[in-house]
Amino acid sequence: MARGYWGRPGLTAERFVPDPFGPPGARLYRTGDRCRWRPDGNLEFLGRIDHQVKIRGFRIELGEIEAALGAVNGVQSAVVIARDDGPNGARLIAYITGPDAPKADALRAALQQRLPEWMVPAAFVHLDSLPLNPSGKIDRKALPAPDAPVSDTATAPRTPTEAALAEIWAGVLGMSAVGVEDNFFALGGDSILSIQVISRARAAGLRLEVRDLFAAPTVAGLAQRVLHAVPSGGSWVTALRSGGTGIPLLWMPPAGGTALGCLELARCLPASVPVLALDAPEFHAAGFQPETVEALVAHVVQQVLPLLPGKRCAVGGYSAGCHTAVELARQLRPFGVDVQQVILLDGLPRPVEALAFDVIAVLVEWAAVMGCTDLSIDLLRGLSRPMAIDRFFASLPDAMRAQMVTPDVLNRMLNAAERSAARAQVFVPSPLDLPVTFFRSNDSSSNDTVADWERYLGTAVAVRSFDCGHNNLMTLPYVEAVAAAIAEVLGLRGG
Repeated sequence: MARGYWGRPGLTAERFVPDPFGPPGARLYRTGDRCRWRPDGNLEFLGRIDHQVKIRGFRIELGEIEAALGAVNGVQSAVVIARDDGPNGARLIAYITGPDAPKADALRAALQQRLPEWMVPAAFVHLDSLPLNPSGKIDRKALPAPDAPVSDTATAPRTPTEAALAEIWAGVLGMSAVGVEDNFFALGGDSILSIQVISRARAAGLRLEVRDLFAAPTVAGLAQRVLHAVPSGGSWVTALRSGGTGIPLLWMPPAGGTALGCLELARCLPASVPVLALDAPEFHAAGFQPETVEALVAHVVQQVLPLLPGKRCAVGGYSAGCHTAVELARQLRPFGVDVQQVILLDGLPRPVEALAFDVIAVLVEWAAVMGCTDLSIDLLRGLSRPMAIDRFFASLPDAMRAQMVTPDVLNRMLNAAERSAARAQVFVPSPLDLPVTFFRSNDSSSNDTVADWERYLGTAVAVRSFDCGHNNLMTLPYVEAVAAAIAEVLGLRGG
């Protein structure tokens, strides 16, 4: 499972204890779960002996967040709990005391410098004092529910479009009000919630795409895109982060993917790194649909060049996006672009074998990635694509179904994946005299993939390994390690 906690020898010694039943050197792990044996021989879970919680699938030590809050100037004491009374399930709530304690926006910004995004509380409650029980300990059950949060710097909407968007944002984020200049992602928005925002905006008659929210992450900016009908179908490239002084990273998604899938990676990279991500062309109704990787990249090059005034970049791709990445690096060089690094995130240089695209198998795989194991190939086999998509959605839990893309978007994802698979069948990587690093998951069971890349590219390929499966590389918390490795490969230290 693990050998200890990184950089925390005290906690490692506390949790990883000698195994009295095993060979010398063996260890047991104290999980913190409190259980009891039942007469029938089964274990009954009674709770935790510590304050560890599970939010969005991640185990979180509340004490780590409390320690980080305690280090902020002006905070006298801090307690963090998980509450399940918000509109989007369980969330972290921080309770702060201290007359000079910073406001919520400042506290959130301070924690974002110290903790991963998924450990930053969704709300901050300022109290005169923390409630105590008769024994003098903090009474966590007596902590009040937070009021619907409101931005510390809210500027009221000035137009009907801004008012409609602000109401949508507030509803999705669980806030009483948002300012027209507030950043959606700084308020706690993420990739799932961004889909909800765009879905509600379309229902209100506002024509927007998720990529518009990336390009204009404020109510005011998004309203301007609605007002001036900024086309979202013309370009396949989305600037997830701009303005940094570091080496721009051009990121290519896997089959059927969009720029949305790169959001967490962009947020985990150092702030100095501009990030440009590609949408599959099938997500844009306008324009041609390329039949080959080379034709796709030739179109992308013309869109990317104006976004690289410094004529330098790094190029990366995930899974099937590795094909697009190596071809993009090759086609950029004749235009004088200094491609300083090519990053291949667990992709094959060539398909294992030429197989027909199987919609049913793809749906079952996507369901498994979401943790839904009830869907099987046998259950879907023989159904038409629309019926298979409907069955896919029916298999999801209610809470997940409410956060998922629509059947129409899912069908476009399948179309994009099918075309990507067809392009991969005829693509052969060309020699590339550039630095290349291959990021390998646990699912890459041998060195054959790296050797194959070296044979096609005609150059040595450096290797980084990650302790997770292929489908987890771009999800929290594993994407943090991927981002840190990318920063290191690019010669950056973070921040």
